[in-house]
Amino acid sequence: MASSIHGSGGWFAIAAMVGVGLLFSAPFLLSAIAGAGFLDIANEPLAYRFFYSERMFAGDTSVVVGVGYLVSILHHAVYGTLHLLPGIAAASLERRLDLFALVTNGLLSASACTLLVAGARAPGRRAHELALLALVALVPIFGTQRVGFDYALMADYHFLDLVLCIATVVVFQRAWRRGAGVPSRLEVAWSAAFVGMAVANKITMLTVAGIVLVPLLAPVAGAGWPMAGRALLASVSAALAFIAVHVVSYHGNIGALTAAAGVWFAFVSQPGAEPDFWGGLFSGFLRDFNYHLLLPFGIATCTLAAGRLMTMRSAEQRSLLLMAFCLASVAANILFVVKRPAGSTLFESCVFILTVGCAALGAVSSWKPVQRFIEVACIAWSAVAVATFDHAYAYDLVAGSTVRARDKWEAFEATRRLASPGPIEVIFPDNSFHHEGVFELLMKGSTDFPTWHIGVGGRVLDRYAPGLSFRHNYEGVRPDVPYRGGRTLVWFDRVGLQPAALRYRTLAEVLARSGVERHEFLLRPKGGGPEVTMRVAVVPPEE
Repeated sequence: MASSIHGSGGWFAIAAMVGVGLLFSAPFLLSAIAGAGFLDIANEPLAYRFFYSERMFAGDTSVVVGVGYLVSILHHAVYGTLHLLPGIAAASLERRLDLFALVTNGLLSASACTLLVAGARAPGRRAHELALLALVALVPIFGTQRVGFDYALMADYHFLDLVLCIATVVVFQRAWRRGAGVPSRLEVAWSAAFVGMAVANKITMLTVAGIVLVPLLAPVAGAGWPMAGRALLASVSAALAFIAVHVVSYHGNIGALTAAAGVWFAFVSQPGAEPDFWGGLFSGFLRDFNYHLLLPFGIATCTLAAGRLMTMRSAEQRSLLLMAFCLASVAANILFVVKRPAGSTLFESCVFILTVGCAALGAVSSWKPVQRFIEVACIAWSAVAVATFDHAYAYDLVAGSTVRARDKWEAFEATRRLASPGPIEVIFPDNSFHHEGVFELLMKGSTDFPTWHIGVGGRVLDRYAPGLSFRHNYEGVRPDVPYRGGRTLVWFDRVGLQPAALRYRTLAEVLARSGVERHEFLLRPKGGGPEVTMRVAVVPPEE
């Protein structure tokens, strides 16, 4: 099984990787078949991503995103292409938002399938290497109970990270099979450019994608050009690719890029934290998303690969450099969770360690104990996926999103009709009232990332809901400031939180006025979360 796959076995390998690709594409395929409502599935990611592209195409280059500049290029391409079609350009926001997300996910899924087939077709490929590639592709989605499936639906940088992990293993395997010979300058340049682009999607991907440079930069006896020269070329190529991604993301606007740099550095230096992460969420994440299995497995793959590399006599320096990278990657990804304790960071770190371990393990897959380890791992993770993957949640997440999203769109349109032609004030104290509705989408899509301040982005509100404004506790007009008449008020009450009319005396006072017309809309968040009641009050003008 460790020998290279030839003849009919080659076709079997390709067929197997096509099957893996279809499984990887399951979130997209289910979305396409069920007609998913992405307002419900990926509200916050699309609030930032869809409107980032829309605002950029409208000339608003002041908008900034903290991460995911590589995926933003794909978003620009999808947005620009879709809006070349008159029927789509004139369609409702709901229709354009759904198409934007669906096409993005489709292209990323197709890219993963292409990479998997390329891995199967690569010269000298081995069955165990392809098994490791399958683990990298499928474990994050089906081995994490439900969270990986959720991330694969968001049309955001998380999903592209998964595709880049697959690409990392494919590119690394190709470079490692080439042997310890001197690489060409072109090979070093394009491999480093891949690393730079991956880092432009998420800076922490340096600890993953960087592994592709290990077999290219390792010292080579009698090399035609020295390691220092290869390292310099790689550094320049990676830096240029990293910068180019940001320039293209900002449509070539260098001034906007300069302004965004401050936010980018602030995001890197002060990444923030998820409230109560160490107080209770961490242990829950370990249990609920199989991280208690995934993290030790990823560390075990890196440790096994490093141990074997340490004992190898052939290509010693190349092996030692790979061993050092594995250990450094594990340490760095654990540090990332400490520096930014959040659920998304924990997911990424587990997946990144898994990817590095599987890539390095492929380099020593000719060793029988490693082969047995890979075989047992494939069987074990298949059993884990069958036993723990939440099929009901995944199906309802997509199939149920159609009805949930439609209810939210109808509530928004009904509110606009009730308010016409007067202004609408939405009371949204903080993110505790997160419910994936249209007002939430518009607020976050019009803000200056990473704040809730609405500057030039207010044009978004002018287009989709003229006269719309927000009250929250971060800045501007707060929810406890007295309310005027002649407007429609919107607020949200959810189970477990004090009703807004009890929290804010000024709101209760305006609701007590005569002639106030009251309406309610029940909004159901995805994943079976607490139901939210959207309350609407049409307040008559003051006498």
